[in-house]
Order: sequence, then C-alpha cells, then structure tokens
Amino acid sequence: MRLITSLFAASLLLLSGCDGRREVREILLMPDMHFSPAVKAQEPDPLTEFGQMRMPVEGTIPVGFQPYTITNEEADTLAAAMVNPLPPTIEVLRTGRKYYNVYCTPCHGASGMGDGTVVRALAGMPQPPSLYSDKIINEWSDGRIFHVLTVGQGNMPAYNVRLTTEKRWAVVHYVRALGRAANPTEEDLEMLEQLDQDLTPRERARQANRETAVAR
Repeated sequence: MRLITSLFAASLLLLSGCDGRREVREILLMPDMHFSPAVKAQEPDPLTEFGQMRMPVEGTIPVGFQPYTITNEEADTLAAAMVNPLPPTIEVLRTGRKYYNVYCTPCHGASGMGDGTVVRALAGMPQPPSLYSDKIINEWSDGRIFHVLTVGQGNMPAYNVRLTTEKRWAVVHYVRALGRAANPTEEDLEMLEQLDQDLTPRERARQANRETAVAR
C-alpha cells in the first residue's frame, strides 16, 4: 500500500510539471539548453563593460571569403601578374555589366567616360579617368584593374566586401569590353549585339538617353 501511494504521489509530481505546452515547465528537474548562458550573434556580451557586441576572434574570416593581401606597393608587380580566371563569355559579360551598372556608373558613367551622375551632381567632385585611356587599355593588365576594384584608389572605395572575387573579375571583362567598344572589331559588335538583346525596354530607353546626352 505504501508503495502504491508513493508511486501515485510521484506520478502527480511529474504530471504537475506538464501543462500541455512543451516550452513551459512548471517544475524543472534539470537544467537544459533552453537556459544556456551562450551569447547569440550580435547580442550584447554581458561580460564586457558596456555590453558591446562580441567580436570575432582575431584572424577569423567568413566562410568562403578569400583574403586579398597584395598592397599598393606590389600592384605593378604581383597584381599586374594576375590572370583573369574567367573566360570572356556572354554570361560573364552580362554579370560584369550588371555590377558595373550598379557600382561603377555613378562615377564612371554608363560608357566609361567618367561622366557619371555623381560627378555631374556634386560640385568639385573630380572626374575619374576615362576607361578608354591609353594607360588602362594598353598599360594596365586585367590583374592591375582587379587590384583597384579590390582595394580602391583615390575617391574610389574598395569593393572586396561588396563584390565576390568572381564578380570583380567579371567587371574587369566588362571594363575591357567598354574600352574595346571605342574601336570595335566585328566580333566585338556581334557580342555587344547579343548583350543588347538582354536589355529590358526600360534599360534600352535609359541607354538611348545616355547616348543622346553624350552626343550633345
């Protein structure tokens, strides 16, 4: 009888800890991960003086991130020796054009002449060099252009945190295409024609407006 009474009391005790909601427990028999002292990402760290967000361990890099260690002093040697790993296909040029239009046209302009909207709107804003210049076309290698895209130069910011390595190399191909557009070959004209077929009616209208403005 005493055993039965003890078992009945134990059953009531266990049942009292359950109210139908699994995340709420009236009686906690043992700690669990729900009450873990772990600090979640971007939460204030209670161990710091002012509750700052916990920073990554020094030397930590994001998954998939490729560190770029070439300095400006090494640009004409190490960076210039880099070879564009992407083939100059239509798909690569489409990607390059997409991100050039997003990040580069405000200053460099749609055609690479250095007449972007930011340059025209801000008084005193220095005009970036034309992408048709002899230095860029004949003296700078793809790796040298990639270096500037990665670390920035002058008023131009670094794009290593905005664009992946592959996207930066695609932009390099598109910059080359803009430079060759000044003196196009038949092959270049065919490639540009294929690119134009991808433009939406709105993009075609914008391009026509830009060409009209340049002609004026």
